[in-house]
Amino acid sequence: MVNSIIPIMTISGSDSINGAGIQADIRTISAMGGVAHTVITTVTAQNSHGIADVFDLPSEIVIGQVRAVLSDMHPKAIKIGMIHQEDAMKTLRSELSSCPNIVCAPGILTSRGERLMSDGLVQEYIRTIFPIVKVLVIKFLQQMTS
Repeated sequence: MVNSIIPIMTISGSDSINGAGIQADIRTISAMGGVAHTVITTVTAQNSHGIADVFDLPSEIVIGQVRAVLSDMHPKAIKIGMIHQEDAMKTLRSELSSCPNIVCAPGILTSRGERLMSDGLVQEYIRTIFPIVKVLVIKFLQQMTS
């Protein structure tokens, strides 16, 4: 029996301390026996205390990465994380709509509760990306009161 590796594309931001984003997706996909094909949307400068800076790659670069992976690797599933570019979201919807296995974890909040997306960006995400996903993962942080 031939052991085939399942190609999975992940579209998300880069987390310089390896706690989330593309780096965490690569670990998860690899641990489950897949091979990760990555599309980076955003680069962060961060440490365990928080995010110091965020740089969003131009939408043309994000979409170019998606098209390159789709044309060659034919992923069986796609995981979508943080996307800050509204125009990229709209184009992604049409590029990815034929994939039946899309998982979305939009990265609205950091693990420390910091907002990564404005309300307007969240609304655009809901309008454009949510309708094409099969599984949606949302992080809620509960405020602890003493």
